[in-house]
Amino acid sequence: MLLCAGSGPAKADFYSGNDLLAAMLSTDTAQRDAALTYVAALADAINDKLIVPHINSQTCFRSGVTASQLFDVVKQAIENDPNQRDEPADVMVLAAFSIAFPCPAQGN
Repeated sequence: MLLCAGSGPAKADFYSGNDLLAAMLSTDTAQRDAALTYVAALADAINDKLIVPHINSQTCFRSGVTASQLFDVVKQAIENDPNQRDEPADVMVLAAFSIAFPCPAQGN
């Protein structure tokens, strides 16, 4: 027997921009480390081409960019866009990366 707990569509976005920012601002080292790891993991996924190609083409990390720098870029982007903080954290992180680290224009 199959039981359904809810009548609405399932939502797979468990971590919002609000959640990520709260972890980034936390005085708890474990929370801050988890946020840093989350951001760094998404950067690794882009570099390893594990994120959809159209997003990969919008982000090109420069040599020498650190996880701490990525953390700062994402934190600033989320803080500066409070009306979007309820969006999924991964979407906010990828948007911040594409703005801060755009790929060079093709054909120049």
